[in-house]
Amino acid sequence: MGSSGGTEGGSSAALRVGWCIAVALVVLLLPVLAACGGRADERFRVGVATDVAPLGHVNMDSGELEGFEVDLAHELAERLYGSRDALVVGGVSLDTREGVLDDHEVDAVIARCVTSGDRGGRYLISTSYYTEGIGFLVRRGSSFKGLADLDGRTVGVISGSSLSRTLLAEAKARGVTLVLSPYSSYTMMKVALEGNVIDAVACTPSVALSLASRGLRFLTTDVASQSYGVLCSSQDGELMRRINDALIAMRRDGTLQRLKEKWGLASERRP
Repeated sequence: MGSSGGTEGGSSAALRVGWCIAVALVVLLLPVLAACGGRADERFRVGVATDVAPLGHVNMDSGELEGFEVDLAHELAERLYGSRDALVVGGVSLDTREGVLDDHEVDAVIARCVTSGDRGGRYLISTSYYTEGIGFLVRRGSSFKGLADLDGRTVGVISGSSLSRTLLAEAKARGVTLVLSPYSSYTMMKVALEGNVIDAVACTPSVALSLASRGLRFLTTDVASQSYGVLCSSQDGELMRRINDALIAMRRDGTLQRLKEKWGLASERRP
């Protein structure tokens, strides 16, 4: 009996030592695990646009989100988390893309977030992954050739957008007066343009592609350009560092160019 008790006591002591070693190993490995992959669930939750082909839109046949920015999110998931399947993607709009970050519904937003502008210290923006010029969508039969031809004309813009502020500043600097008419969506602006309610829609080539119509044409100008970056919460500095490293590597190894060519965005415009 005495011998049995000693054996049980020794087993208990050995078990306690084993648990202590296991806990110590977990504690020691936590920094390594964090550096290798981030959160324990290994998911990369990203908000993308749903209505701007070819950047981000819903494929009407499959119902799936696709586009250049969606592919970019998949590539980032593979480089940051080791698998494209780590990506969890959801649709956002101009009005909701910051809110989903505030509510921790996503880790990042890749939806035409411009790299310029003051975000009040609440958000971080990555290095640029795409730059395009600002131009105008006009009716095909119009005689407009440049910004000067739109002097005194009504131009549709997205309400509260950085593009509208940039456009006003550039027009003023060139002595051109524009009457800006704010809309909540490009689709509504297209209807207004085709119905002769407005004279032009201020937009980028990627937006113009999504609004393609036989009765409309895109007017390329040297007005200005805007660059897009990945948006994260200011609390996710480490994630932003890794995103920037990945984007720089993707630019160097040709991945960004390959994705742009896939979606017809091969030429970046920098006036």
